[in-house]
Amino acid sequence: FDENGVIDVINPIAEDLIKVAPGYAKGKMIDNIIRNSDVFSTKNLDEKQLNQITDINGTYVSANKVPIVVDNKVKGAVITFQDIKEIQESERKIRRSLHKKGLVAKYNFSDILGESKAIKSTIEIAKSYAQSDLTILIQGETGSGKELFAQSIHNNSRRKNGPFVAINCATLSKNLLESELFGYEEGAFTGAVKGGKAGLFEIAHKGTIFLDEIGEIPVEIQAQLLRVIEEKEVRRIGSDKITPIDVRIIAATNKDLIEEVRTNRFRKD
Repeated sequence: FDENGVIDVINPIAEDLIKVAPGYAKGKMIDNIIRNSDVFSTKNLDEKQLNQITDINGTYVSANKVPIVVDNKVKGAVITFQDIKEIQESERKIRRSLHKKGLVAKYNFSDILGESKAIKSTIEIAKSYAQSDLTILIQGETGSGKELFAQSIHNNSRRKNGPFVAINCATLSKNLLESELFGYEEGAFTGAVKGGKAGLFEIAHKGTIFLDEIGEIPVEIQAQLLRVIEEKEVRRIGSDKITPIDVRIIAATNKDLIEEVRTNRFRKD
């Protein structure tokens, strides 16, 4: 629309979203076509607005408004918007593609073998923990089946249709572990992938992240991990943007973390 708020051009998809007949909106004031939205108005015309969630005549959309500037003067604005339902469906497709890449939990409690009273009791406790959304720490010797329990808990939780992302914290260097967990922006460091890379916490959104051998995480990264747990948000290396996440954490270790805390190798908090 122009600087007076008159709609110059509108495409058929936009007409369908705002529920007007073909050609009806062209030449009319945008405030009369789309009401109760600051994005779709002549207010603050020179201000760029991105990813604004707003209601258009009963349909929620994500909208962007970018001013048209000619000879340093604002002559109008271009607005693009997308139905939130389409965005959600795209996200679901992304989640499904992640599953195809192997980000799934393959095992269930029925795969855990054993008839002893101890193993049966442990399975029952784990089943009850699966119903909550709290962080879980699994302690046990190497080879005792900690990841089997982690996958089983995920598969019996409300997050079972979300991704299960596992990482062995003992196998990566400090810098590599940091970039894998939190991701990075393009140009953040030498060798960074063009376009940047999402970290495992972002990939695990709406699912579970399994931090195996968590006792091996360097103290510096423990501080960053604490922020993710407390704030439920992550910031990629080299970025000033915060991404909210919804992730359940299951951690495992074969170390005595109480002793690690006493010797200042693991943060108490």
